[in-house]
Amino acid sequence: MNPFDLDRERIAGYVARHGSPLYLVSRERLRENFRRLDEGLPAAKLFYAVKANPHPLILETLHEAGAGFDVASKGEIQAAVGAGANPRDDLIFADTVKDPRHIRYAWDIGLDDFTYDNASELTQIARHAPGAFVTLRLAVSNEGAVVHLSEKFGAPDDEAVPLLTAARDAGLVPRGLSFHVGSQCLDDRRWVEALETCARVRD
Repeated sequence: MNPFDLDRERIAGYVARHGSPLYLVSRERLRENFRRLDEGLPAAKLFYAVKANPHPLILETLHEAGAGFDVASKGEIQAAVGAGANPRDDLIFADTVKDPRHIRYAWDIGLDDFTYDNASELTQIARHAPGAFVTLRLAVSNEGAVVHLSEKFGAPDDEAVPLLTAARDAGLVPRGLSFHVGSQCLDDRRWVEALETCARVRD
């Protein structure tokens, strides 16, 4: 049984019209999934990672539902803005290894929220987006995830306070902490551990 309960005749019709392989997305399901998550996290603004699927109709549907967007490049910024997003209110430049030209482009169109995890990236943000808000990404365990990123991105927690202080000293505005427990992480303990790490850094 497919998730949309489509009969074989209807599927065959789609294939005849569009060819195969064929990828179907339900805009109704997108809206419903977003609504459920939004209701479960009422104090948070949700940001969809454009890299997951940048199709214009997906971005437009999520923007209409109230989502912001996590962008990682100039192209993703343009895609999100093309879907109706406001650069200042709806976007966060969350990649931690950004092309300096993309930082400048983002700043020039009003995007003022950037993520970093090292001193070099911080220097680039301060140079090309002076006075911007910054969020420090922490390295956390990805155990239990399908895709592991803990060895590739994120600052060790013992470097967090110096990096936050360096951001402040560079004229930037530290806004908070972030982490990624890995794609399709099936172990909820990873979130608990990551939040506990954030609490230690905050304290």
